[in-house]
Amino acid sequence: GLRLDQVSSRISQVVRSVGSTWRITGSMGWAVAPADGSTTTALLVAADEALYAAKAAGRDRWLRYGGDVSRRVRRRRRVRDGLVDALASGAARFWCQPKVDARRGTVTGVELLLRWSEVVTQDVVEELQGAPELARTLGRAALTTATRHAEVLGVPIAINITPSHFLSDVFLADLDELVDPGTPLVVEITEDVALDDLELARAHVAAVQARGVSVSLDDFGTAASSLSALARLHVDEVKVDRSFVQSARRDPHAFSVLAALATLEETGGVSVVAEGVEVDEEVALWLRLGGSVVQGYRYAAPRDVDAVAELLRTTCFAPVDVPRWRVDDLVILAVLARGTDHGAIGPDSIERLRAWLAGPARAHEGLSSLARLRGLLERAAVADDVVLEALVTLQSDIDARRRLDAIVATGPSDPATV
Repeated sequence: GLRLDQVSSRISQVVRSVGSTWRITGSMGWAVAPADGSTTTALLVAADEALYAAKAAGRDRWLRYGGDVSRRVRRRRRVRDGLVDALASGAARFWCQPKVDARRGTVTGVELLLRWSEVVTQDVVEELQGAPELARTLGRAALTTATRHAEVLGVPIAINITPSHFLSDVFLADLDELVDPGTPLVVEITEDVALDDLELARAHVAAVQARGVSVSLDDFGTAASSLSALARLHVDEVKVDRSFVQSARRDPHAFSVLAALATLEETGGVSVVAEGVEVDEEVALWLRLGGSVVQGYRYAAPRDVDAVAELLRTTCFAPVDVPRWRVDDLVILAVLARGTDHGAIGPDSIERLRAWLAGPARAHEGLSSLARLRGLLERAAVADDVVLEALVTLQSDIDARRRLDAIVATGPSDPATV
């Protein structure tokens, strides 16, 4: 008999024989009786789950039901069968994680995050994608909890709403029913809403905002339509995905994306939040790029509402004294990111530094670290680690000069500049 890879190959050949120049691929899921099911219905369900897993694994492949596929199905079935009861009993509940303006040291809001000790959060996310009624149940629970927590905490409360619930004809009714007017609420959606129905998504974003509720675009940068979604949805806030934040100090490509996103607040008129911030160096980089608000374990892990209320009453976060850099100077940070990632700078980065020294660097004349860097790059050859060391020193000196410039320009009374 034919193997599945041979079947896949023959299907592609048939499609190509039509004369099209497009490369057509396919994914397949399969199941075998009696190991995967003893009835036609059970086998079709198992094969469909295997097909779903094949698509999720990158498409253009085939998978048999069983192993990791069957284990994932069992976990998702647990979500499907148990989420409603878990919400009712309190086994699944919403914890809160603060968002912090790092420049000022103030909490600007909290996000509600589902915590269910018996289930991995990703299993819940995957199950909700194909279960709109269950997604609505969770969304209504989040809306109810947000109203209650807003009274306790006194700061804006952000909740995650699935695309199926947000785009449904009942979401606005749920919002009106469960959220009191004037409640400081932020509805977080993902870019998937624009893929499902852009015009409907735009209409719902506008309707939500008309009710005094803000809309945030979560996990920004992880989908192919990110910029398109941002341009068309007119949201109030963008949350930069943690993958960019956590890798920007060592990956020049992630650095470039993060730097571009940091300018949205000034140029795009939207608030920008860096998610997944865990260490001081990530906070400092975000502030140098022009950001302010962060969320992550660096400031607080998710915790129950009483613990967050106590945190707000008793904890004052120290403002982070890192100034915003000029766009012209970001080449320094970009080269540092490349050097950290590769252990070497490379000739292209050396040329970028020389171009910077010939122009924008003149704004920093008088810095001894600038003179040292210029002297190093005038040599025919210089070790990369020596250049990186000089860049680190120059980074500190530029921080100090920018800090002094801000104090001279605005005075020391503004905590955002000192």
